Amino acid sequence: MDMLKHHEKSKNENSAMLQAAVSNTDVAIAWFSPVWILVVAAVVVTGHYETWTGTSYLICGIVLSVPCILLPASACRRVDTHQKFWERYYVRFTIWMAIVVFIASYFFTHYFYTLLGVRYTLPTDGWELNHVPISMYLMAYPYFCTYHTLAAYVLRRSGDNVTGLPYAVVVVAIAYVTAVLEAVGMAAFPHYTYPDAQAMFVKGSAFYSLLFVITYPMFHEFQTNYVKSGGARMWTIWETCQHALAACMLALLLMEGWRLCIGTISPLVDSNPCPPFTHPLKDGILKPA
Repeated sequence: MDMLKHHEKSKNENSAMLQAAVSNTDVAIAWFSPVWILVVAAVVVTGHYETWTGTSYLICGIVLSVPCILLPASACRRVDTHQKFWERYYVRFTIWMAIVVFIASYFFTHYFYTLLGVRYTLPTDGWELNHVPISMYLMAYPYFCTYHTLAAYVLRRSGDNVTGLPYAVVVVAIAYVTAVLEAVGMAAFPHYTYPDAQAMFVKGSAFYSLLFVITYPMFHEFQTNYVKSGGARMWTIWETCQHALAACMLALLLMEGWRLCIGTISPLVDSNPCPPFTHPLKDGILKPA
């Protein structure tokens, strides 16, 4: 009996420590979110981007994405020190988010090109990957860190009593609001263009929300598994990668279903040919021009 009590106490202590790691990471991201939002807003409002080169955009992406990696690491430095490096939450958080950001940027952007008529017209100086500016890969990281941290918080606050259809409604609502707010925000940036603004805000946001409808609840599951495992059956790094990849695959299926069943969001999109997929090694698009 004493051994069972000791085991339960140890598990509870581990769960508390793991919860602290998740909470500290959330706080770090929440603290930095207003910073990167204000920086982006200041650049757009002042029009300072008009003097930028592709390298300038690249530097901006690095400056705003790196803190989303370093700040959680710093926030957790005294929480999970007894864990191995690969077992720490901020490491798994970074890997999970990086996978989703890369796949969304590399693959899903072409759905935006094809179905929404989106184009990037900012200078890249050759820093592109699959016809997507590398600076946009970097900028997507703080965006997605903020989105998923806030969404997970809302889902946690909803509690275990919100399940089934009510839970799905909450997820869809958060996902659509996220997509609309980003569409409105990006409308102020003239190098992110599309042919039909009204269709973009309404239908385009619905299409974009398909990604978050999948990744929000799965990110919440990722956090929940980390805490509730108590360190006894924590996902491995490989399982963490599998989980992120599965989320992306499900989102891909939804987007492909939209392409087959609904198609473009506006007739104006069909008259705007989209960039093709490219080979990153043969085309040498990782090299600056």
